[in-house]
Amino acid sequence: MAVVFESDIFDRKGQLNAVHGRIGALERTGRYEIVPFCLQCRETALSRKVKRLPKRPHVREAEIDGIRYRVLWYRFSMLDWFLTEKLHRRPFFFRRFVRKTAGRLGNFEIISAHSFAGGIVAEEASRRFGIPFFITWHGSDIHTHPWKNSLVRKETERLTAAADGNFYVSAALMETSSPFPGRKWLLRNGIGPEFRVFPGEERAKLRSRYGLSEGTKVVAYAGHFFHVKNTPSLPGIWQELRSRFDGPLVFWVIGDGKEFPQVRDRLVDLGLNVVFLGNRPPEEMPELMNCIDLLMLPSFNEGMPLVTMEALSCGCRVVGSRVGGIPEVIGEEYTVPLGADFEKGMAVLAEKCLKDPEDQLRGRSFGWEKTAQTEDEVYRECLEAEPGAASGPAPKIPGRRRRALLRRLALALPLPDKLFLRMMFRAKTGERLHLKTPLTFNEKMQWLKLNLRKDEMTVMVDKYAAKAWIARRVGEEYVNPNLGVWDTADAIDFDSLPERFVLKTTHDCGGVAICRDRASFNVEEAKASLTAALSRRFWKENREWPYKGVRPRIIAEPYLEDAFGELRDYKFFCFDGEPRVMFVATGRSSAQETCFDFFDMEYRHLDIRNGHPNAVVPPQKPEGFGKMKELAAKLSAGWPFLRVDFYEAGGRVYVGELTFYHWSGFVPFDPRRWDRKLGSWINLPV
Repeated sequence: MAVVFESDIFDRKGQLNAVHGRIGALERTGRYEIVPFCLQCRETALSRKVKRLPKRPHVREAEIDGIRYRVLWYRFSMLDWFLTEKLHRRPFFFRRFVRKTAGRLGNFEIISAHSFAGGIVAEEASRRFGIPFFITWHGSDIHTHPWKNSLVRKETERLTAAADGNFYVSAALMETSSPFPGRKWLLRNGIGPEFRVFPGEERAKLRSRYGLSEGTKVVAYAGHFFHVKNTPSLPGIWQELRSRFDGPLVFWVIGDGKEFPQVRDRLVDLGLNVVFLGNRPPEEMPELMNCIDLLMLPSFNEGMPLVTMEALSCGCRVVGSRVGGIPEVIGEEYTVPLGADFEKGMAVLAEKCLKDPEDQLRGRSFGWEKTAQTEDEVYRECLEAEPGAASGPAPKIPGRRRRALLRRLALALPLPDKLFLRMMFRAKTGERLHLKTPLTFNEKMQWLKLNLRKDEMTVMVDKYAAKAWIARRVGEEYVNPNLGVWDTADAIDFDSLPERFVLKTTHDCGGVAICRDRASFNVEEAKASLTAALSRRFWKENREWPYKGVRPRIIAEPYLEDAFGELRDYKFFCFDGEPRVMFVATGRSSAQETCFDFFDMEYRHLDIRNGHPNAVVPPQKPEGFGKMKELAAKLSAGWPFLRVDFYEAGGRVYVGELTFYHWSGFVPFDPRRWDRKLGSWINLPV
């Protein structure tokens, strides 16, 4: 599993802590091997100054509690900022980063993304490789950002619809997401076991270390100083509380951010007893929470704030605004609605909590175990469902006119092979062709066309010359013999041929004339068809190099028919000499619809479609299945990929043909994850 999220890997707060906790909990189930990717923005000097951020070291990896994070840096340029914030258009340079990052995710079985940026990368990887992906939405990504920017809202709608599932960390956030489509689950965050009530003696020592005298009450705020946190209201709330509470009182400020200077200056001007602790490392937070009597959270909106769970678990009381997921954690009676009297209401409620230290936790636990169990159940349902049920969004294939135009241009213009294949791949699959880092089966087909060229390949695809090549390796008994070979259709000696026969051109696909009955066989029509096939420059249509050197000829073979009254084709996909998947082609010699049914090497039916539908009833296993596997392994040895085709007739197995490029690598697989799976079995030569 890949976990993709955007955060500051050096600042352990909020979403980073939530993602980290989720990863650890899932790994403890023993069912997942997780590779986390942190998307980190490389801030400019100006943006760091505006956001009050320190300069970060440019690291490629970071380790937190034994979990190693891959850090992927990107620059959100001024052009990207102008496009998104002012014009509400998609960013340019960031999209390049997304495509590059998505290319690194091709070998994962599932992607867990967090929030908007993670979802963008996961959706791109899913579109390209057919990997199921889920997005967890944490707060501002749903309740704030989409309503401020029409582009973000449109993209969020697209992501929630494309995802195989969406997790929301609070019921309130899930309700806010009602305008957005998609499958939804409630998945609350949790906290680690380090957040607990310390023994009384230990708490007393901690309070003494922080200079707190006996009886002094500590009221604190811990978190970011962003607009959504409503931190400018703190001075008014604390001033009102100070005037109401009679005992010794100290205010702690934990955190930093853009609005911190404004809040700090106001607190100093009011002359309150305030201690500014700044950003504290995560390992100190349990100690601090055990010293705090009351935590305040005056936010304009929240998803599911971890800090409330951390505080309650350490015996600290919490009051906050009646927004988002805050009431779900602390109880609605400990919240105050936003409005004109909000600051006074918060102060009144805070005074009551300080004077009446009721148990606000009420026996609840916020551990990660239940979260991991729910998440695991959803993922297993996805992975164990019928193949194809969760396989990512389908690619947007260009319209018929555009496809036809691209194909005509590619065939008409004297294009180099690489550009030709890029155009044809886009026209036929709707996908961009990645040749530098090919991962899917169809992408690797194109790579092999360009980079693997050996003279022996021409012999192997020549329907005439291949027979001798096959006979030398496995024996003549597996070859359907030639009845004749001619350079032109007019030269064919039809009188020498038997009652039933097959004529084939040697250099292409589809140049066939079948005679089942001499009396009804139209010789002139067959000659016209074969003449047209001989003039076909088959290699150029899809740039399949091995066919370029094949001499166009016509061969005749004995007509074969199997026990089913047709000639079923058994096609084995072999990887470095190992047959791993095969399909049976039925209905090709009748008026019925052609069907392809895929099987593994134990002849278990696979839910794969590729160019043709599955048969209503899967074809039965051929008697010579074991022999076919044996021959396929021998014939494909030494090749990264080779499709070996067989027939079975009269109790014998025949090798039909050898193919290096199945469907020329231009026909998508359904479900799309098989394109990625088959591609992972092709080891490209250096």
